[in-house]
Amino acid sequence: MKLYYKAVTNKRESVDGLIDARNPSEAAAYLRSKGLIPITIVKKEKNKFKEMLPFIGNKVRSGDLVTFTRQLSSLLTSGLTLLRSLEILKSQTGNSALVEIISGVIKDIQEGASFSKAISKYPEVFSPVYIALIGASEGSGLLDKAFLRLADTLEKQQKLAN
Repeated sequence: MKLYYKAVTNKRESVDGLIDARNPSEAAAYLRSKGLIPITIVKKEKNKFKEMLPFIGNKVRSGDLVTFTRQLSSLLTSGLTLLRSLEILKSQTGNSALVEIISGVIKDIQEGASFSKAISKYPEVFSPVYIALIGASEGSGLLDKAFLRLADTLEKQQKLAN
């Protein structure tokens, strides 16, 4: 079964995620074996509404990600903070799945997570390369340029796929 967990590392950093285990006790044992101290472990609830309405598109399409990434680059280049930029994009996007993701990312950042850590919770949208490039750029102050490069790369990939 899928279980959602919150745990603390030896460095007192908060981590969370999903784990496959037969029960919460097995999940806790696994987390402890990885050096984590489990705080909460709960069964991941299914979204009944989404199950009832499978015909509603709830995906982030590649074009949406290109637009999001390019706009984020522009907002950061103009001098806005990352949080303010995300709030603006959240209010302007028409994709409900992307709005939900941006909301989660904002919440995680407000709780102290880095942007790369926050987006790593959404591997169905953000590729490992996307996450790694953002992670490498966060400390250098070149986040706006990283987003611009990512947008260009995503756009080229999208053209090749079509």
